[in-house]
Amino acid sequence: MENVLLKDVRKIFKDFVAVNNVNIDIQPGEFFTFLGPSGCGKTTTLRMIAGFSFPTQGEIYFGDRNVTYLDPNKRNIGMVFQNYALFPHMTVAENVAFGLKIRKFSKKEIDFKVENALEKVNLPGLGKRKINELSGGQQQRVALARALVIEPEILLLDEPLSNLDAKLREETRKEIKKLQLDMGITTIYVTHDQGEAMAVSDRIMIMKKGEIQQIGTPLEIYNTPNNSFVASFIGENNIIEGTLAELEGKDVKIKISENNSLIGNIDNKGENLNLKVGDKVKFCVRPEGIKDGTEKDYGFNVLTGKVQLTEYTGMNIQYMAQFEGDLWKIIFISTGHSIINRGEEIKIHVPKDNIFFVEKVH
Repeated sequence: MENVLLKDVRKIFKDFVAVNNVNIDIQPGEFFTFLGPSGCGKTTTLRMIAGFSFPTQGEIYFGDRNVTYLDPNKRNIGMVFQNYALFPHMTVAENVAFGLKIRKFSKKEIDFKVENALEKVNLPGLGKRKINELSGGQQQRVALARALVIEPEILLLDEPLSNLDAKLREETRKEIKKLQLDMGITTIYVTHDQGEAMAVSDRIMIMKKGEIQQIGTPLEIYNTPNNSFVASFIGENNIIEGTLAELEGKDVKIKISENNSLIGNIDNKGENLNLKVGDKVKFCVRPEGIKDGTEKDYGFNVLTGKVQLTEYTGMNIQYMAQFEGDLWKIIFISTGHSIINRGEEIKIHVPKDNIFFVEKVH
Protein backbone atom coordinates (compact mmCIF):
# COMPACT_ATOMS: atom_id res chain seq x y z
CA MET A 1 0.00 0.00 0.00
CA GLU A 2 1.21 3.50 -0.85
CA ASN A 3 0.07 7.02 -0.15
CA VAL A 4 -0.66 9.43 -2.99
CA LEU A 5 0.55 13.00 -2.59
CA LEU A 6 -0.34 15.96 -4.82
CA LYS A 7 1.62 19.16 -4.25
CA ASP A 8 0.41 22.45 -5.76
CA VAL A 9 -0.99 20.67 -8.83
CA ARG A 10 -2.45 22.83 -11.62
CA LYS A 11 -3.72 21.94 -15.07
CA ILE A 12 -4.29 24.63 -17.68
CA PHE A 13 -5.75 24.07 -21.15
CA LYS A 14 -4.83 27.16 -23.20
CA ASP A 15 -6.46 29.92 -21.14
CA PHE A 16 -8.75 27.64 -19.09
CA VAL A 17 -7.68 26.58 -15.58
CA ALA A 18 -9.16 23.09 -15.15
CA VAL A 19 -7.43 22.29 -11.83
CA ASN A 20 -5.99 24.95 -9.57
CA ASN A 21 -3.57 24.45 -6.69
CA VAL A 22 -4.67 21.01 -5.52
CA ASN A 23 -2.87 19.72 -2.42
CA ILE A 24 -3.93 16.34 -1.03
CA ASP A 25 -2.30 13.48 0.85
CA ILE A 26 -4.20 10.22 0.40
CA GLN A 27 -3.20 7.68 3.02
CA PRO A 28 -2.20 4.04 2.35
CA GLY A 29 -5.30 1.83 2.16
CA GLU A 30 -7.65 4.82 2.19
CA PHE A 31 -10.83 5.02 0.10
CA PHE A 32 -10.66 8.63 -1.09
CA THR A 33 -13.35 10.18 -3.28
CA PHE A 34 -13.27 13.17 -5.64
CA LEU A 35 -16.77 14.66 -5.62
CA GLY A 36 -18.26 17.57 -7.49
CA PRO A 37 -20.49 18.67 -10.37
CA SER A 38 -19.59 18.11 -14.01
CA GLY A 39 -16.62 20.20 -15.11
CA CYS A 40 -15.25 20.74 -11.60
CA GLY A 41 -11.86 19.12 -12.36
CA LYS A 42 -12.23 15.78 -10.58
CA THR A 43 -11.65 13.55 -13.63
CA THR A 44 -8.80 15.79 -14.83
CA THR A 45 -7.15 15.34 -11.43
CA LEU A 46 -7.63 11.57 -11.62
CA ARG A 47 -6.14 11.47 -15.14
CA MET A 48 -3.03 13.27 -13.88
CA ILE A 49 -2.66 10.70 -11.09
CA ALA A 50 -3.05 7.94 -13.68
CA GLY A 51 -0.51 9.50 -16.06
CA PHE A 52 -2.92 10.07 -18.96
CA SER A 53 -2.35 13.80 -18.56
CA PHE A 54 0.55 15.71 -17.05
CA PRO A 55 0.26 18.73 -14.70
CA THR A 56 1.04 22.21 -15.95
CA GLN A 57 2.52 22.82 -12.52
CA GLY A 58 3.10 20.82 -9.34
CA GLU A 59 4.21 17.32 -8.41
CA ILE A 60 2.61 13.90 -7.83
CA TYR A 61 4.14 11.25 -5.57
CA PHE A 62 3.33 7.59 -4.94
CA GLY A 63 5.03 7.06 -1.62
CA ASP A 64 8.53 8.55 -2.02
CA ARG A 65 8.47 8.13 -5.80
CA ASN A 66 7.94 11.18 -7.99
CA VAL A 67 5.60 9.99 -10.77
CA THR A 68 4.60 13.41 -12.14
CA TYR A 69 5.76 12.71 -15.70
CA LEU A 70 5.84 8.91 -15.73
CA ASP A 71 3.79 7.03 -18.33
CA PRO A 72 0.74 5.12 -17.00
CA ASN A 73 2.36 1.69 -17.54
CA LYS A 74 5.19 2.66 -15.18
CA ARG A 75 2.96 3.66 -12.27
CA ASN A 76 1.56 0.24 -11.27
CA ILE A 77 -2.04 1.44 -11.14
CA GLY A 78 -5.30 -0.30 -11.91
CA MET A 79 -8.02 1.80 -13.50
CA VAL A 80 -11.72 1.29 -14.14
CA PHE A 81 -13.19 3.67 -16.70
CA GLN A 82 -16.72 5.02 -16.89
CA ASN A 83 -17.42 3.09 -20.11
CA TYR A 84 -15.40 0.04 -18.88
CA ALA A 85 -13.21 0.09 -22.07
CA LEU A 86 -13.55 -3.66 -22.56
CA PHE A 87 -12.55 -5.40 -25.80
CA PRO A 88 -15.78 -6.79 -27.37
CA HIS A 89 -13.95 -9.30 -29.60
CA MET A 90 -12.28 -10.95 -26.57
CA THR A 91 -13.72 -13.29 -23.97
CA VAL A 92 -14.04 -12.33 -20.32
CA ALA A 93 -10.82 -14.19 -19.47
CA GLU A 94 -8.93 -12.58 -22.36
CA ASN A 95 -10.02 -9.12 -21.23
CA VAL A 96 -8.92 -9.77 -17.65
CA ALA A 97 -5.62 -11.29 -18.84
CA PHE A 98 -4.71 -8.37 -21.10
CA GLY A 99 -2.46 -6.57 -18.60
CA LEU A 100 -0.79 -9.79 -17.54
CA LYS A 101 0.14 -10.70 -21.12
CA ILE A 102 1.74 -7.28 -21.61
CA ARG A 103 3.78 -7.95 -18.47
CA LYS A 104 4.97 -11.30 -19.95
CA PHE A 105 3.47 -13.64 -17.34
CA SER A 106 3.43 -17.34 -18.21
CA LYS A 107 0.19 -18.99 -19.36
CA LYS A 108 -0.03 -20.96 -16.12
CA GLU A 109 0.34 -17.81 -14.02
CA ILE A 110 -2.16 -15.95 -16.18
CA ASP A 111 -4.81 -18.67 -15.89
CA PHE A 112 -4.40 -18.83 -12.11
CA LYS A 113 -4.51 -15.04 -11.62
CA VAL A 114 -7.47 -14.56 -13.97
CA GLU A 115 -9.61 -17.17 -12.25
CA ASN A 116 -8.67 -15.75 -8.85
CA ALA A 117 -9.63 -12.23 -9.98
CA LEU A 118 -12.96 -13.42 -11.36
CA GLU A 119 -13.76 -15.14 -8.07
CA LYS A 120 -13.02 -11.90 -6.19
CA VAL A 121 -15.62 -10.04 -8.27
CA ASN A 122 -18.18 -12.88 -8.06
CA LEU A 123 -17.82 -14.04 -11.68
CA PRO A 124 -16.31 -17.53 -11.25
CA GLY A 125 -16.53 -19.80 -14.28
CA LEU A 126 -17.50 -17.03 -16.72
CA GLY A 127 -14.09 -16.71 -18.37
CA LYS A 128 -15.23 -18.13 -21.72
CA ARG A 129 -18.21 -15.78 -22.09
CA LYS A 130 -18.17 -13.01 -24.70
CA ILE A 131 -18.47 -9.45 -23.41
CA ASN A 132 -21.72 -8.84 -25.29
CA GLU A 133 -23.25 -11.83 -23.48
CA LEU A 134 -22.91 -10.06 -20.10
CA SER A 135 -25.18 -7.62 -18.32
CA GLY A 136 -24.00 -4.11 -17.56
CA GLY A 137 -23.26 -5.07 -13.97
CA GLN A 138 -21.23 -8.09 -15.05
CA GLN A 139 -19.24 -5.98 -17.53
CA GLN A 140 -18.44 -3.56 -14.72
CA ARG A 141 -17.09 -6.45 -12.64
CA VAL A 142 -14.94 -7.66 -15.53
CA ALA A 143 -13.44 -4.17 -15.78
CA LEU A 144 -12.77 -4.26 -12.04
CA ALA A 145 -11.17 -7.73 -12.28
CA ARG A 146 -8.92 -6.51 -15.11
CA ALA A 147 -7.78 -3.60 -12.95
CA LEU A 148 -7.11 -5.79 -9.90
CA VAL A 149 -5.47 -8.80 -11.58
CA ILE A 150 -2.16 -6.93 -12.07
CA GLU A 151 -2.01 -6.37 -8.28
CA PRO A 152 -1.74 -2.58 -8.48
CA GLU A 153 -0.52 -0.40 -5.65
CA ILE A 154 -3.32 2.09 -6.35
CA LEU A 155 -6.83 1.55 -7.74
CA LEU A 156 -8.48 4.40 -9.68
CA LEU A 157 -12.20 4.38 -10.51
CA ASP A 158 -13.71 7.03 -12.79
CA GLU A 159 -17.49 7.06 -12.23
CA PRO A 160 -17.63 3.26 -12.61
CA LEU A 161 -21.29 2.90 -11.67
CA SER A 162 -22.84 5.64 -13.81
CA ASN A 163 -24.12 3.20 -16.46
CA LEU A 164 -25.98 0.99 -13.97
CA ASP A 165 -29.56 1.30 -12.73
CA ALA A 166 -30.18 2.54 -9.19
CA LYS A 167 -30.59 -0.85 -7.48
CA LEU A 168 -27.56 -2.37 -9.21
CA ARG A 169 -25.48 0.73 -8.39
CA GLU A 170 -26.20 0.26 -4.70
CA GLU A 171 -25.36 -3.45 -4.79
CA THR A 172 -22.17 -2.93 -6.78
CA ARG A 173 -20.85 -0.06 -4.67
CA LYS A 174 -21.18 -2.28 -1.57
CA GLU A 175 -19.21 -5.00 -3.35
CA ILE A 176 -16.50 -2.51 -4.37
CA LYS A 177 -16.20 -1.20 -0.82
CA LYS A 178 -16.01 -4.72 0.65
CA LEU A 179 -13.39 -5.73 -1.92
CA GLN A 180 -11.34 -2.62 -1.16
CA LEU A 181 -11.46 -3.32 2.57
CA ASP A 182 -10.52 -6.97 2.07
CA MET A 183 -7.55 -6.09 -0.15
CA GLY A 184 -6.52 -2.95 1.73
CA ILE A 185 -5.67 -1.20 -1.53
CA THR A 186 -5.36 2.60 -1.77
CA THR A 187 -8.40 3.63 -3.81
CA ILE A 188 -9.32 6.91 -5.50
CA TYR A 189 -12.90 7.16 -6.69
CA VAL A 190 -14.51 9.83 -8.88
CA THR A 191 -18.24 10.48 -8.75
CA HIS A 192 -20.83 13.27 -8.94
CA ASP A 193 -23.24 11.23 -6.81
CA GLN A 194 -23.27 12.57 -3.24
CA GLY A 195 -24.96 9.53 -1.73
CA GLU A 196 -22.46 7.22 -3.37
CA ALA A 197 -19.54 9.26 -2.04
CA MET A 198 -20.96 9.34 1.48
CA ALA A 199 -21.57 5.58 1.48
CA VAL A 200 -18.13 4.33 0.40
CA SER A 201 -15.55 6.96 1.35
CA ASP A 202 -13.11 7.28 4.22
CA ARG A 203 -12.59 10.88 3.13
CA ILE A 204 -14.09 13.09 0.42
CA MET A 205 -12.61 15.99 -1.53
CA ILE A 206 -15.31 18.33 -2.86
CA MET A 207 -14.33 20.40 -5.90
CA LYS A 208 -15.86 23.37 -7.69
CA LYS A 209 -14.42 25.05 -10.78
CA GLY A 210 -11.08 23.28 -10.38
CA GLU A 211 -10.57 24.21 -6.73
CA ILE A 212 -10.92 22.26 -3.49
CA GLN A 213 -13.85 23.40 -1.37
CA GLN A 214 -13.41 20.94 1.50
CA ILE A 215 -11.66 17.70 2.44
CA GLY A 216 -12.99 15.59 5.29
CA THR A 217 -14.78 12.47 6.43
CA PRO A 218 -18.42 12.09 5.35
CA LEU A 219 -19.47 13.02 8.90
CA GLU A 220 -17.33 16.18 8.94
CA ILE A 221 -18.52 17.35 5.54
CA TYR A 222 -22.17 16.63 6.27
CA ASN A 223 -22.30 18.21 9.71
CA THR A 224 -19.78 21.05 9.35
CA PRO A 225 -19.67 22.23 5.72
CA ASN A 226 -17.04 24.88 4.92
CA ASN A 227 -19.30 27.07 2.82
CA SER A 228 -22.76 27.32 1.28
CA PHE A 229 -21.71 25.40 -1.84
CA VAL A 230 -20.66 22.35 0.22
CA ALA A 231 -23.74 22.70 2.42
CA SER A 232 -26.09 22.69 -0.58
CA PHE A 233 -24.19 20.05 -2.57
CA ILE A 234 -24.03 17.38 0.15
CA GLY A 235 -27.39 16.02 1.17
CA GLU A 236 -30.52 18.07 1.82
CA ASN A 237 -30.11 21.43 3.49
CA ASN A 238 -31.80 24.71 4.28
CA ILE A 239 -29.42 27.63 3.75
CA ILE A 240 -30.79 30.71 5.49
CA GLU A 241 -29.50 34.28 5.77
CA GLY A 242 -29.71 36.24 8.99
CA THR A 243 -28.19 38.99 11.09
CA LEU A 244 -26.47 38.44 14.44
CA ALA A 245 -28.57 40.38 16.95
CA GLU A 246 -26.98 39.20 20.23
CA LEU A 247 -23.91 37.25 21.29
CA GLU A 248 -23.63 35.92 24.86
CA GLY A 249 -21.05 33.25 25.64
CA LYS A 250 -21.65 30.43 23.15
CA ASP A 251 -25.23 31.44 22.39
CA VAL A 252 -25.87 33.69 19.41
CA LYS A 253 -29.24 35.16 18.45
CA ILE A 254 -29.85 35.28 14.70
CA LYS A 255 -32.62 37.50 13.36
CA ILE A 256 -33.92 35.88 10.17
CA SER A 257 -37.06 37.93 9.50
CA GLU A 258 -39.21 40.65 10.98
CA ASN A 259 -40.85 38.29 13.48
CA ASN A 260 -38.52 35.27 13.63
CA SER A 261 -35.19 34.76 15.40
CA LEU A 262 -33.18 31.64 16.28
CA ILE A 263 -30.66 30.88 19.01
CA GLY A 264 -27.58 29.10 17.67
CA ASN A 265 -24.32 27.77 19.10
CA ILE A 266 -21.17 29.71 18.20
CA ASP A 267 -19.19 26.44 18.38
CA ASN A 268 -20.90 25.23 15.21
CA LYS A 269 -18.18 26.83 13.04
CA GLY A 270 -19.28 30.34 14.00
CA GLU A 271 -16.04 30.87 15.93
CA ASN A 272 -14.05 30.26 12.71
CA LEU A 273 -15.82 33.21 11.06
CA ASN A 274 -14.97 35.63 13.91
CA LEU A 275 -18.61 36.59 14.18
CA LYS A 276 -19.73 39.75 15.92
CA VAL A 277 -23.05 41.50 16.51
CA GLY A 278 -24.35 43.06 13.30
CA ASP A 279 -22.72 40.56 10.95
CA LYS A 280 -24.86 39.10 8.19
CA VAL A 281 -24.35 35.35 7.87
CA LYS A 282 -25.48 32.27 6.01
CA PHE A 283 -26.21 29.23 8.14
CA CYS A 284 -27.56 25.79 7.32
CA VAL A 285 -30.18 23.62 8.99
CA ARG A 286 -30.49 19.96 8.01
CA PRO A 287 -34.18 19.14 7.34
CA GLU A 288 -34.03 15.78 9.14
CA GLY A 289 -32.77 17.54 12.30
CA ILE A 290 -35.89 19.71 12.58
CA LYS A 291 -38.39 18.72 15.29
CA ASP A 292 -42.17 18.85 15.37
CA GLY A 293 -42.85 22.07 17.29
CA THR A 294 -46.09 20.73 18.72
CA GLU A 295 -44.47 17.77 20.51
CA LYS A 296 -43.74 19.83 23.62
CA ASP A 297 -43.20 23.40 24.80
CA TYR A 298 -39.64 24.00 23.63
CA GLY A 299 -39.68 27.66 24.64
CA PHE A 300 -37.25 28.82 21.93
CA ASN A 301 -36.45 28.32 18.23
CA VAL A 302 -40.09 27.61 17.41
CA LEU A 303 -41.30 28.83 14.02
CA THR A 304 -44.78 28.75 12.52
CA GLY A 305 -45.24 28.59 8.78
CA LYS A 306 -47.49 27.38 5.98
CA VAL A 307 -47.03 24.14 4.05
CA GLN A 308 -46.47 24.62 0.30
CA LEU A 309 -45.81 20.99 -0.67
CA THR A 310 -46.22 17.59 1.03
CA GLU A 311 -44.53 14.37 -0.06
CA TYR A 312 -45.19 11.05 1.68
CA THR A 313 -42.45 8.48 0.92
CA GLY A 314 -43.50 5.74 3.34
CA MET A 315 -40.46 6.05 5.60
CA ASN A 316 -40.86 9.78 6.08
CA ILE A 317 -42.95 12.85 5.32
CA GLN A 318 -41.24 15.70 3.50
CA TYR A 319 -42.54 19.25 3.51
CA MET A 320 -41.70 22.50 1.80
CA ALA A 321 -42.99 25.26 4.06
CA GLN A 322 -42.92 29.06 3.97
CA PHE A 323 -41.69 30.91 7.07
CA GLU A 324 -42.15 34.57 6.18
CA GLY A 325 -39.49 35.18 3.51
CA ASP A 326 -37.79 31.76 3.65
CA LEU A 327 -38.81 28.44 2.10
CA TRP A 328 -37.67 25.49 4.27
CA LYS A 329 -37.50 21.77 3.64
CA ILE A 330 -38.58 19.64 6.62
CA ILE A 331 -38.37 15.86 7.05
CA PHE A 332 -40.30 14.00 9.74
CA ILE A 333 -40.19 10.25 10.32
CA SER A 334 -43.69 9.13 9.29
CA THR A 335 -44.31 6.97 12.38
CA GLY A 336 -46.39 8.94 14.88
CA HIS A 337 -46.91 11.95 12.60
CA SER A 338 -50.11 12.79 10.81
CA ILE A 339 -49.78 14.37 7.38
CA ILE A 340 -50.08 18.16 7.13
CA ASN A 341 -51.55 19.18 3.79
CA ARG A 342 -50.77 22.09 1.50
CA GLY A 343 -52.01 25.40 2.89
CA GLU A 344 -52.16 24.17 6.49
CA GLU A 345 -50.08 25.52 9.37
CA ILE A 346 -46.89 23.77 10.47
CA LYS A 347 -44.96 24.45 13.66
CA ILE A 348 -41.31 23.41 13.94
CA HIS A 349 -38.51 23.50 16.49
CA VAL A 350 -34.90 24.05 15.35
CA PRO A 351 -32.40 22.62 17.90
CA LYS A 352 -29.38 24.84 18.52
CA ASP A 353 -27.02 22.02 17.57
CA ASN A 354 -28.66 21.76 14.13
CA ILE A 355 -27.63 25.31 13.17
CA PHE A 356 -24.26 25.44 11.38
CA PHE A 357 -22.65 28.68 10.27
CA VAL A 358 -21.12 28.50 6.80
CA GLU A 359 -20.05 32.00 5.75
CA LYS A 360 -20.40 35.73 6.20
CA VAL A 361 -22.47 37.73 3.72
CA HIS A 362 -20.55 40.72 2.43
